[in-house]
Amino acid sequence: MNIAEIQVTRHYAPPNKVKEIRNAYELRGEDKTLYYTTTVKSNFNFFENLLHLEDLHSTPVMSPISTPGILSYRYRLEAQYEENGRRINKIRIIPRMSSTSTLTGYIYVVDSLWLIQKLDLTMEKGNLFMYDYFTIHQEFDLAGDSMCILKEQVLDYGVKYKNQASTCKTTAQFSNYNFQPNFPAKFFNNELAVTTDEAYDKDSLFWKEQRAVSLTPEEQRFILVRDSIHDAMNRKEYLDSIDKVFNKVTFLKVIWFGVEHRNRPKKVQWSINSLAAILRPLYPAGPRIAPGFNYFKKWEDQRTLDINAEISYGFLNHDIKGNINGNYLYNPFKQARLKFGFDHDFDAIVSYDAITQIYKRSNFIEATSLDIGQTQEYINGLYVDVNFQFCERRSINGYKKLGFLDEVIPNDDFKPFQGYQALLGEVTITYTPGQKYMREPHRKVVLGSKWPSVYAYYERGIPKLFGSDVDHEYGLVGIYQNFQLGTFGTSSYHVKSGKFLSSKNLKDADFKYQRRSDPIWFSNPLYSFQDQDSSLPSRDYYIEAHFIHHDNGSIINKIPFMKKTGIGLVVGFGAMYVAQYNWKHYEVLGGIERNFKFSKRRLRIGLYAVFSDGNNITPRWTGKISFAVLDDRNMKFNF
Repeated sequence: MNIAEIQVTRHYAPPNKVKEIRNAYELRGEDKTLYYTTTVKSNFNFFENLLHLEDLHSTPVMSPISTPGILSYRYRLEAQYEENGRRINKIRIIPRMSSTSTLTGYIYVVDSLWLIQKLDLTMEKGNLFMYDYFTIHQEFDLAGDSMCILKEQVLDYGVKYKNQASTCKTTAQFSNYNFQPNFPAKFFNNELAVTTDEAYDKDSLFWKEQRAVSLTPEEQRFILVRDSIHDAMNRKEYLDSIDKVFNKVTFLKVIWFGVEHRNRPKKVQWSINSLAAILRPLYPAGPRIAPGFNYFKKWEDQRTLDINAEISYGFLNHDIKGNINGNYLYNPFKQARLKFGFDHDFDAIVSYDAITQIYKRSNFIEATSLDIGQTQEYINGLYVDVNFQFCERRSINGYKKLGFLDEVIPNDDFKPFQGYQALLGEVTITYTPGQKYMREPHRKVVLGSKWPSVYAYYERGIPKLFGSDVDHEYGLVGIYQNFQLGTFGTSSYHVKSGKFLSSKNLKDADFKYQRRSDPIWFSNPLYSFQDQDSSLPSRDYYIEAHFIHHDNGSIINKIPFMKKTGIGLVVGFGAMYVAQYNWKHYEVLGGIERNFKFSKRRLRIGLYAVFSDGNNITPRWTGKISFAVLDDRNMKFNF
């Protein structure tokens, strides 16, 4: 059993201004499958035409009591009865088309007043992100003869995996309405919710006095036992015994899992790679072993320090390489962090190339680099990332290599060149207007925005300083957005353009490439093309645009019985122009996708057909496949 108890003050002003103050929060167990722990992500207001339930449902839901509801639902009077001196009409709602209507159930209407007394509605399974079923029960108080206000909301929902089932219930009581609020100026802003510092510290006496929903005997017993277990499990003696087991070095840890050590009072944990993890049989210059070490520390105010170090030895060339990298999050609310690192290792010239090319020996060099950087959100939605790198790059042409796999997987030779030094500075600025967020005591939860995000990137190869041999400037601008087209599905686009502003001394490793496509694999269509057969290094400008639309069943479900299959349609296109080569490339894609349960997650498998054309290829078709896992935090796939 898992129980979350939350007390919230919700402020609202028409048409859509909201601010939620979370006054008390108590969680016993986990809240991973619990829904409606806040009113700002999704709110069941059936008096709106559409319900935007972006963390629950893949498409907006048409309300059966809205003005256009008659277009999506049929209504049937099931019964009439007396209750508290009023005649109640029990009305059944029936979807006209399962592709656009996802609710079934009953509406209870007070006769002559035509006000809602209660709702009993069920969501169809097809477009739910996580759950197998979801029902909504709402009861209303009649404030006079012209207004009904929500009194209670009960949600019943659940999900079943192969060996585990979750049956969940959320009961929300609404009270203390104020119909004449006096909000101060600028009370409503992009901060939609605030959790007070005291919210997590409420004791049992507070909940005994303030609890709006009575607990069942089973829940009372659970809380009593859970609190007792919590007290016992947080005693120093018990925690020390747990850490003693955790820190014990065993054969399986050494061989496979890795050796870990925890110091709970200091909030420190470190680990050493297992023997399986240090083996690197496939490397550009032969097999290696690479022992690694990780150190992590967390403070009470959510600051963190994460350090990773590794040293590697190559058997074929008897060479030693290694790296150490750190990340210090010093302001969790602004996501302000310092980054630092030292690397002496092999490096890829084109790190984002097709899988058929990235492993080629000619794509690798040896690099010794020192990196420092800082990133921070300066105002809401404005992020600035600054990095500097001093790097010495050398050819690995003299290294020995193993070629016994070359006949099976074609490869080439290391690329000879004169070594050089490079000092690089990078600045990335990203801005999302109107970014909504929730404030926790020590962190910020971003909820998204209805506006697109824009970004600009500038790279400077700084000459002469510290002996740097490079001298170039590169600029890139872009815009991207995800948005819903009502009940017609979800669309995403990404447009960007880049150019070398100067290239007095531009090295291969600093070129920017238009990535060639992978065979069979459907890569992220917002950042790559599916049938681009050349990797194009360019000094001149380029521009590329990507668009993809998921119908979320709005089209294919119109076909009889197709909704039961859970299949959705996807369409998109991409276009690119590279000025230096006068290279034009176009793509149109279409496919089908379906979600599956996979290890307590949602896996989406897609099959696609891509038609491509351009001034350097003949028109052609190709087939692709993709696998994507739903992100449990934002309830979104990567595209």
